[in-house]
Amino acid sequence: MSGRWWIVAGSAIAALAVLAGAFGAHGLKAQVADGRITADQLDAFRTAAQYQMLHAIGLVLVGLVARGMAASKTIDAAGIAFLLGTILFSGSIYADVLLSAGLPPLLVPAGGLLFVTGWLLLAIAGWRGSSASG
Repeated sequence: MSGRWWIVAGSAIAALAVLAGAFGAHGLKAQVADGRITADQLDAFRTAAQYQMLHAIGLVLVGLVARGMAASKTIDAAGIAFLLGTILFSGSIYADVLLSAGLPPLLVPAGGLLFVTGWLLLAIAGWRGSSASG
């Protein structure tokens, strides 16, 4: 995938993280007050929004690194890991808090493992370099 694609994807996911954070800060507080969700669930929701934003920035970074490199399966794998990690980690928490989804408990840690994998792959791609300009 092109660097441009990763930058656009990361920026869109970052915008959604801002919306999720605002919803958590304003929309969910009332639900804690009336007992529809717990303070722990609100805290988990905030953590999901924070991790979503951090890894959206990671995706933009993947895009910027990709622009300076020849085509690299490693850099694309890092982007895919960040994207899937965000869906599994943050998405599972959002679904659990908002929908009482009762999703399989391993989705969140699997997302976290994908985050770690993405950062390691980004480090490998950066180490290898493979500059597009020579």
